[in-house]
Amino acid sequence: QQQQQQQQQQQQQQQQEAARVEEERRLAMEQEALEKERQQAQEKQRKEQAQQQRADLATVTKAIAEIDGFPEAARSMLLDGLPHAFTVADDGKSLPHAMQASFIKLVASALEDANAQAAKSRVEACTAEKDAQHELQTCEKDLAEADEAAKVAAEGVTAKTQLTADVSKVVREAENEHNQAERAGQAAAKAWQQIREERKRAADVAQGSLHVLATGAWEDEDTRSAAMKAVVEHLQAIEVDNVLATAAPLALEVRPAKRARFDNLTVDTISAVVNKGLSALDEKLAAIAPEEEESRAELLGLWAIADVARDQVTKAERSLSDAQATSMLANATLASATTKLSEQKEMISLFASQQAVFEAKVADCKHALAALERLKAGAFSCTAK
Repeated sequence: QQQQQQQQQQQQQQQQEAARVEEERRLAMEQEALEKERQQAQEKQRKEQAQQQRADLATVTKAIAEIDGFPEAARSMLLDGLPHAFTVADDGKSLPHAMQASFIKLVASALEDANAQAAKSRVEACTAEKDAQHELQTCEKDLAEADEAAKVAAEGVTAKTQLTADVSKVVREAENEHNQAERAGQAAAKAWQQIREERKRAADVAQGSLHVLATGAWEDEDTRSAAMKAVVEHLQAIEVDNVLATAAPLALEVRPAKRARFDNLTVDTISAVVNKGLSALDEKLAAIAPEEEESRAELLGLWAIADVARDQVTKAERSLSDAQATSMLANATLASATTKLSEQKEMISLFASQQAVFEAKVADCKHALAALERLKAGAFSCTAK
């Protein structure tokens, strides 16, 4: 019994020792994990700081490079020195060199001067815009007066034109007939043009989008989607059977090698329908060709008749020359006033754009100065310590 008790005590001691060892191992692993997590956090912080420093350096560099009117030699000196102005020896443990602080002051001074100049230019552009707005009012007044003068001159031409009414009757009738034929021809031409455009769209689908889908020649999903959209819209436009319209996208989205028998039948049917419609449009175009030629010949003949009639009233129209000259002068004055008004509006727009540009330059300089301060604080933090 005593031996059993001793054995039990030994077992308990062994278990306790094993538990102690396990606890020490667990604590060591937790400590190791915490140390690893701390190192990762430090590394992340270091990378973020480095990224911010690169961004700030790029901001300052861009601002220096875009300073207007800055001496190129001084610009080159600042740009060359910027990458080295914020580096400190011994991984940041040593104090920055006095020349670095002086160089940064030069950069800051250049940015502050650029900021002041941009702000001044912005104010000048604003003043110029206000002056231009006042001038715009004068231009609008001149335009109104010129417009009124042109209207009066036009009324004079109209009054004198009435004197030639009797001898111009034949001209008017001929021109009316010509104009009616021209309008009728335009309506027909519009319908014919619509057929041509419809034929072009059908050809584009048959020889382009449908061909790409039928042969599986698309390179990416965007190309396939665009071609599919064009084919589906065309099928809807020509009002194909609903079953075929529904089956078309399912068959055409599959490359030829993976199409089932029904898919191939659908693709062939679609191609046949589209090509049939294309052939029908070709037949329509062939049928209207003679009618177009006849319409052009008729219009040309009516124009010739009207032109002959106009020659007959040339003598009567000479009485309009004085009134027409006055009207031309008034119209020229009106055109000049219109142009001046347009130019004045463009000038106002230019000044407004300049204000926006200078406003952006001011913002860029402020951002660059803030970035410069962050770079300086990061590089010279050991001095504060």
